[in-house]
Amino acid sequence: MTTSKLSYTPNILVISNNPFSETANNGKTLASFFKNIPKENLAQLYFKNEEPYLEVCENFYKITDSDMVNAIKKGTKINGTVKSTSEGEPELLYKPKKKIKKNNITRLARELVWKTKKWDNENLWNWLDNFKPDIVFFTAGDSLFAYEIANIITKKYKAKKVIYITDDYILPRFTFSPFWWIRRGLIEKKIKITLKGSDLFITISKEMKNIYRKKFKKDSFLLMNISPSMRYQISNKKDESIRLIYAGGLHYKRYESLALIARAISKINNQLEKQLVRLDIYTFSKVEEKVREKIELHNSIEIHEPLNTMDLKRQLNLADILVHVESFDKKSIASTRLSISTKIPEYLSLGKPILAVGPDNISSMSYLRDNAFCITKPNLIEDELKKLIEDKELRKRLGEKSLKTYQEDHNPEKNIEEFTSLLYSLM
Repeated sequence: MTTSKLSYTPNILVISNNPFSETANNGKTLASFFKNIPKENLAQLYFKNEEPYLEVCENFYKITDSDMVNAIKKGTKINGTVKSTSEGEPELLYKPKKKIKKNNITRLARELVWKTKKWDNENLWNWLDNFKPDIVFFTAGDSLFAYEIANIITKKYKAKKVIYITDDYILPRFTFSPFWWIRRGLIEKKIKITLKGSDLFITISKEMKNIYRKKFKKDSFLLMNISPSMRYQISNKKDESIRLIYAGGLHYKRYESLALIARAISKINNQLEKQLVRLDIYTFSKVEEKVREKIELHNSIEIHEPLNTMDLKRQLNLADILVHVESFDKKSIASTRLSISTKIPEYLSLGKPILAVGPDNISSMSYLRDNAFCITKPNLIEDELKKLIEDKELRKRLGEKSLKTYQEDHNPEKNIEEFTSLLYSLM
């Protein structure tokens, strides 16, 4: 059933760890999916102490770890409604507190806190009763309690259930930690239970679609990240310098691959006896001093504070080469092999050459194989990067290919309409 054939617009409840966002990767991806849904038909229940993005949705309910702990210790009742101020900005009811370092033991302990079900009170149910969800869109992660909450809400309101998975938490890892294997088994069991009663299953990459189809005996709809075009025309540069930009996180040891690129740039500039090549890194990640020392080897390589959306867009349009990296570390490969970076569609939309550095056996590198200049061996980075820098025509062809791929595979209007129609077809 298409959107036009529906006699009414269904109410969609999004349950996720992160709220809709204009900048944060997961939240930005979710916001792009629901762009065409009327605000009055969209609500979000989320579990992280972050400000939600009001351009997409105005109806939020937030439950955090701190809320759960306070409810246990002080006997307070959680009321997670996020109110809008007169200026239109959300009023956060809870202030951020010092974070506990995450590891498999603390994650399991966290689940015990949520097992108390202090979230289950009339404040949440009154909020849900006022909204009455017809569809529950659940972003499945590695929090066991979230699966239980999503399943309980879906059953209570007899809603259609959509499961969306963006990262893998269950395939084997290179770890001897018994607590990781315990969590892995519990998460896999929750996914199986949740998928059994789902009406639609969505995955983020071809590799995930194929592997999960075999593992869970359920086919999925492939939905990659949707991004509006970041491209706009700028005046041509008048010098011969080459500027590379990386915009993204340093987690999963991506900083190690950036350090390899930095080392190659430093050598190339020393050989040329001039600062022809520059690498600028913009990241939200906390940068430890030892990481900074590995990357900032030369005064033409610099790590910057994160930029707002408009300033980052301007910098990306000024770049000559856009950089995507994945780690060659075995543990990191196991964690990222089925995921596709949210940055890739944005990069493609700019119509610029993309330098992709990382192992060839993970989804993001496989996807970029035909659309970017891929270097899959650490020992080849210097020589290959030099080829890309010296070959202006190659960079031009890669940029044209990027833009074509974006227009064919990531057209936001087409993809959002297809996604919205798919949701409405459940009714």
